[in-house]
Amino acid sequence: MMEENFLFLLQSVKHIKSGKYTDDDVDFISELVLTIDNEILNDYNNTISVSSLGNDLEFYNAIIKFLLQYYEETEEYEKCELLQNKLTESTDIKNQKLTKNEHN
Repeated sequence: MMEENFLFLLQSVKHIKSGKYTDDDVDFISELVLTIDNEILNDYNNTISVSSLGNDLEFYNAIIKFLLQYYEETEEYEKCELLQNKLTESTDIKNQKLTKNEHN
């Protein structure tokens, strides 16, 4: 399941970079991002699927930041709140790993 989600995220970014996305496309990507649970986020934190992107969690965070900017510009603040919560969760996971590594 993790690989499928990550492949969807990669395809989503390719679509976003093309500049040919619609509001519905962005909403779909947002819904996908919000369905990813902490177990998958932990896996993302330990996986590098595309080395030029950093680890998969950093890539996931970059997508969330794009979505936040998009929804701020379109003044869809209720969506921003949900995405900000996800960004906080993923940042906490990243920080926990950093703290754990510092103590080892």
